[in-house]
Amino acid sequence: MTTANAMLSDTNGFIDRLSMLEHMSRKRQRQVASYADANDKFTTQQTQLHTTREKQEAQINEINARKAKIEGDLKKLMDLRTKAYGSAQEKSGGTYKGAVPPVAGAAGVAVRFAYAQIGKPYGWGDDGPNSYDCSGLTMAAWRAAGKSLPHNAAMQHSKVARISRASLAEGDLVFFRNDGHVGLYVGNNQIIDAPHAGTNVSLRSMDVMTPTGYGRVR
Repeated sequence: MTTANAMLSDTNGFIDRLSMLEHMSRKRQRQVASYADANDKFTTQQTQLHTTREKQEAQINEINARKAKIEGDLKKLMDLRTKAYGSAQEKSGGTYKGAVPPVAGAAGVAVRFAYAQIGKPYGWGDDGPNSYDCSGLTMAAWRAAGKSLPHNAAMQHSKVARISRASLAEGDLVFFRNDGHVGLYVGNNQIIDAPHAGTNVSLRSMDVMTPTGYGRVR
């Protein structure tokens, strides 16, 4: 091999090595950029998660504070009723002894369940078996019929099919106070509901308050 050929061969090898180094450098740069991008996304997600967690904790604290206030107000009400009437609760009327309308299907199960709860005391946040609030009663009645409802009147209204008063049938839900209260329709313009603290589950006229909506459990 001549000196010229040797030099040319060495130069070609150097160029090949240089090309390989440049390729490795570009690959490393892409890896670094990809890592930096992934790290930025991870950091953003962590920040969003932290913010969401803080919001959830704030909401839980707010709910707990509202619950404590409601429970405090209820205790004051019970104390006032005790001073005025000698008892915090109305005297229970016992179990219902009248006729229960013969309603078929799941609605019939819900209606019969509601009749069986008449006379049991109101209990805020309760869904039985010994006490109920309004949405707790309708939830428990339809739970007995194999249907799931949330424990909140407004949320129940958002879940059921909206119907008119003229379309009401036994087992439908009747809403009052802009979805602040709910009762179970049992026919003959009557509902069974858990009215408020200090009262018992009752059978009463649907028009004891002005209804603001009607719904059918699906």
